[in-house]
Amino acid sequence: SMDPSRSLRTASGETLEGFSDRAYLLASVIFQNNYLEKPAAQRLVNYGKERGLSLPEVTDREMQRAAYELAFNALKYQELLETILLDSSFYLTQPLPDDQMSLVVVILYDLQERKFVPRKCDWDEFIKDVRDVELHLDRFASKFAASLARWRIKHELVSIECMLPENVRIKQERASSLMLYAWVNSLKSSLDEVHGVLGRAGFSRMRSIGQLQGKTYCQDPHCEDILVFPVQMKAQLDCTNLLSNHKLIVQVQAAPNDDKFEMKEKKRLDSDTHITVTDMI
Repeated sequence: SMDPSRSLRTASGETLEGFSDRAYLLASVIFQNNYLEKPAAQRLVNYGKERGLSLPEVTDREMQRAAYELAFNALKYQELLETILLDSSFYLTQPLPDDQMSLVVVILYDLQERKFVPRKCDWDEFIKDVRDVELHLDRFASKFAASLARWRIKHELVSIECMLPENVRIKQERASSLMLYAWVNSLKSSLDEVHGVLGRAGFSRMRSIGQLQGKTYCQDPHCEDILVFPVQMKAQLDCTNLLSNHKLIVQVQAAPNDDKFEMKEKKRLDSDTHITVTDMI
């Protein structure tokens, strides 16, 4: 799995059980509007002719974030996902229309992230197209896993991240090392209250920034009213209501020892690939 933080559980976003139906649908439209269209002779999968589709309405901010992240990852690994669809015989044997292939690809990406374990469909909203595609994919789970294993052995790769160009991997590692800084709003709360809320929400308090990994936080060494979190914990921090109640005021910034790092770095991973998805953060 490429994302060690895939353990959060919310009503709208990403979990070990997958995404909501609407998040998959939104991700598929984003993918459809941005996928790399290859010349006919090099094309492995056809996605239909539609481009520039309007996005389905999603009011949940966290669901939007999850969908953009999913679409971004599917775009990043488009060639690998297409290879798996062909090598497993899925693309040639499953009678799915071209305009559903974007949905196939984004769900397949998430399926491999879950190590091909079927999603627990306990979401409130039911979208037939999503469930139909998912059913087809689940039936091929063992074949997908075998195809991915063959591909990794053939290319002698430990994980699928290794297929990315080195400059993209470096940018991705730098983006994932970002820290999220939040200061305690003394007009609405206190440091003790915030510590209590975070503790009850399952956050562990650490002594230094170097110890931050997963659901942890620490106080800034230079200012005790500023708390530091791994940036991947933003969704879990949202669930505490400390941000929505303005008890914590958050600002994402680069790691302190990386003065030249720009905040747009994560959005610009596509500068060395074909990806054009924006506003992921």
